[in-house]
Amino acid sequence: DVDENTSLFLVNAVYFKGNWKIPFSPEETTDRPFHVTPTVTKQVPTMFANRSMESGYLYDFKSDFVLLEYE
Repeated sequence: DVDENTSLFLVNAVYFKGNWKIPFSPEETTDRPFHVTPTVTKQVPTMFANRSMESGYLYDFKSDFVLLEYE
C-alpha cells in the first residue's frame, strides 16, 4: 500500500522488441480482461495461441507463468 508514510516506490517494466520463435497470429489478438486488482479488470489487446506451451506456478510470487521462446 502507498500512503503518506511511503518514501520510496520502485517500479520495473520490460520492453520486448523481437521475434517470437513461434509467432502469434495478429488476427487472433483480441481485447480480453486484464486483472488490475482482484476486483478491477480492464480490457487490453491480448495475444492468443491454441498450442501447447510450458507453464507453471510460482508459489513465492503467487503467479502463473508461461515460457515463450524468442529468436
